[in-house]
Formats: sequence, structure tokens, C-alpha cells
Amino acid sequence: MKQLLLGIVLGSTLTAVMVQAGDYLRPGHSSVQETLSDTRIRQALETIEMQRQNYLDQQVKDAGKLPCR
Repeated sequence: MKQLLLGIVLGSTLTAVMVQAGDYLRPGHSSVQETLSDTRIRQALETIEMQRQNYLDQQVKDAGKLPCR
């Protein structure tokens, strides 16, 4: 009787773990993977925006210089 109960508990635990692992590894269905993807996209957009702002700042700085004689 103890072995049967132990088997049921272990089987249920294993099933729960395997289902969660399958959800994590399945592409496009994992909240962790989606969060990481969203973070990477946001970082890329911020980098592009910083590069654009640096370019515009440099253009303004260059426009304020005296022309060469």
C-alpha cells in the first residue's frame, strides 16, 4: 500500500515537472522567453535611439562651428 501511494505521488510530481518543462521549452509559448525577447527588442530600440540622438547632437555641434577659411 505504501509503494502504491509513493508511486502515485512520484508519478504526479514527475508529470507536473515534465509538463512545466515542456511549456518552458516550447518556442513561442514561454513567458520567460517572451520577456527576454521583449527586453532584447527594447534594448535594440534604445540603442538605435541613442545613436540617432548622438548623430543629431553632432550635426548641431558641427553646424555651430566656424567655417574653414
